[in-house]
Amino acid sequence: MAFAQALVPDDAQGLWGEVQQALEHPAQYLDRFAAELANRGMNEPAHVTPWLALVEGLQWRGQNYELDWKLNMDDAIWALQQLKAVQQRALPLQALAGSAALGHDALLEAGDYLRSQGLSLVSIDIESDCYPLSVLETSAVAPLQALAQKVGGKLVVLHN
Repeated sequence: MAFAQALVPDDAQGLWGEVQQALEHPAQYLDRFAAELANRGMNEPAHVTPWLALVEGLQWRGQNYELDWKLNMDDAIWALQQLKAVQQRALPLQALAGSAALGHDALLEAGDYLRSQGLSLVSIDIESDCYPLSVLETSAVAPLQALAQKVGGKLVVLHN
């Protein structure tokens, strides 16, 4: 629920309900979101995890964007512009334009810029070759990292 409150305060209950359903009734969760989960190859209740339900729910609400590991700075800028947290603050991202950074280095550079704005770029690790990215208030990161660790997840802060 803390993740939901930090990232989607206007729909924290809805997101928490989805995560709870994935935890307690994975077959129902899978039936409910079958079309959306097909892209992940999730077709068995055993594939459903609350951690992945959190990522999916955040993506459906515009608070997470998943990028392939083979990204460039233009990809990172575009993904950040899709996030409601960035849109609501009208963050100017042109300072990142023109960077030749690729992959993880591009995300570290973007994370450095966001830190200068009092925000943190984070990836919710789903043990994949992609980066599910969210932007948080910097003060929310440490408590959410501790919580993620308690439930067996990992929240990675991206900056140098």
